[in-house]
Amino acid sequence: MSRRTKGLRILVAESEDILRRGMRSLLEDQPEWKICGEAETGAETIEKTKALQPGLFLLDVTMPDMEAAQAIPKILDACPTVKIVALAEQVSAELAVDALAAGASGVALKSEAATNLC
Repeated sequence: MSRRTKGLRILVAESEDILRRGMRSLLEDQPEWKICGEAETGAETIEKTKALQPGLFLLDVTMPDMEAAQAIPKILDACPTVKIVALAEQVSAELAVDALAAGASGVALKSEAATNLC
């Protein structure tokens, strides 16, 4: 994602507060990007998708109430044009296949988010 998109609206869905705040801080340094919202659970994620209509979604693969493979189709129903990057502690082949099969645009390691997203 090295190409910057002017006015890109990003929704960050991460179950851990410290990681969510860190991602927000990192992404807010990019002047062309706007964090339009945050979510902690899968249900909150879907509500905020409907209300905020982001262009990019950074999605924790293991939310407290649902996994990414369950949330992604609901997110795409609410906002069909959104691009979704599933974020994981460790990427396994099964996790990547499940997220991509559900409609994610990509899968990234949380530990490499700073390098891969900005």
